[in-house]
Amino acid sequence: MIYTPEMLESLQKVNASRQRRLNETFRRMTQDERQEVLKSTTRTILRRLFGPLKVGPNKGGRTLHELADALEGRSRILPSFDLSQPAFETDVLVVGGGGAGASAALLAKSRVPASSWPPSCALAMRTP
Repeated sequence: MIYTPEMLESLQKVNASRQRRLNETFRRMTQDERQEVLKSTTRTILRRLFGPLKVGPNKGGRTLHELADALEGRSRILPSFDLSQPAFETDVLVVGGGGAGASAALLAKSRVPASSWPPSCALAMRTP
């Protein structure tokens, strides 16, 4: 394995201090100290993971940064696309056929008797 000069320097430090570290002991933390470390660490992690939404009906609410980026990002729908006249109308729309999409479709299918499905829904459920 090829090591960078920085990695080699770090390995030398580890090897030089190994014997001292093997004999080192540390005082056990009290329950209160553990709780304080847990609280402060959790707060830091949550601050890094979650941020406020800047737009929409949930503006000001906190969500994962990745989700906020997706919701606040540029729309993939071209401005020329007419959203006032939808081509289809549906009560349930499942996009994707992975594990989550397939589970959602099967759950939706199991909740409503097949006799009450519109013909287009029955056809869509059978389409491979």
